[in-house]
Amino acid sequence: MIYLDYAATTPISPAARDALMRALENFANPSSPHEAGLFAERIVKEGRAAIGAALGVSPQRIYFTSGGTEANNWAVFSGQIARKRMGGILTTRAEHPSLLAPIEHLQRQGVLVNFLNLDKNGKIYPDELAQAMEQKPGFVAISHVNNETGAIQDIAEIGRIIKARSPETIFHIDAAQSFCKININIANIDTITISGHKIGAPKGIGALFIRDGLALPPMIFGGGQENRLRSGTENVPGIAAMGAAAAARGDMAKNMEYIASIRNAFIDAIRHIPGLNINIPEGSPYILSISIENTRPEIIVNALSAADIHISTGAACSARKKDASAAALHAQNIPKPLATTALRISFAPATTE
Repeated sequence: MIYLDYAATTPISPAARDALMRALENFANPSSPHEAGLFAERIVKEGRAAIGAALGVSPQRIYFTSGGTEANNWAVFSGQIARKRMGGILTTRAEHPSLLAPIEHLQRQGVLVNFLNLDKNGKIYPDELAQAMEQKPGFVAISHVNNETGAIQDIAEIGRIIKARSPETIFHIDAAQSFCKININIANIDTITISGHKIGAPKGIGALFIRDGLALPPMIFGGGQENRLRSGTENVPGIAAMGAAAAARGDMAKNMEYIASIRNAFIDAIRHIPGLNINIPEGSPYILSISIENTRPEIIVNALSAADIHISTGAACSARKKDASAAALHAQNIPKPLATTALRISFAPATTE
């Protein structure tokens, strides 16, 4: 199998698999007071410490979820509740469905939502952001790396603009496609979503970072786990695996350099294709969006799949996959004929030339 769809999901890394199996051997509830329960609790603490270290934050600010979708929904809904007296929500139309869907739900409930435009590289215009911040939105939600095109937002500059004009605004980033891949400058960021299965952990585990001092209401009530912010018995094997996967990623800069060489080699190999367009050439090396004029991308994906070569047409998480992907691309100034013929190829350190 030739797998080039790592932006959708990744295979479980050897380190994560080993941690997962060790955690499965201890089936105790981490909330139980006996020795077996305390051992399970230590596994959770070790996983939390590994994730905190990878993100560069205190482990106490990491709250485990069932994945990136839950973390994004929690950030959106709780952020809106915490700042409901401010000027609504600010985002872009190119966001992942797990951000856009809850925001659009709130918009239908009467919450004011404003959408920022993006330039030819899929980036926010700083001047437009500064002007929009005059309305004092309560919540700003942006993906660090776009899941469709790999466009990278300058989150340090965005955070500086937001906090300079409205310190109380909550700045949330979805880092599912950047965590352990691209450096995340956490200055001025209030909440961060990460997803385990994008870095070599199994599906069904993710986390939300909440900065110290930010009071967000819980969305799930019950036994008071995760410091009473996200009740429910912790996914101990998933947490152990995600922590191990994060710790095993290695040198981020070296990985990026290698992935960039793979991406460039791939582009060189396909330049001869008639009607080929590279969408967002300066994005993350991990994600490459291409369009081939006058083609049907689903036919190309199916033909390659029959040959055991796996790419995609965009986000795997959208039920309206084709339309949602095209809309996200079009929002990044990619013309409609190219947006509707786009293919996504994504790489990982395991990809060979």
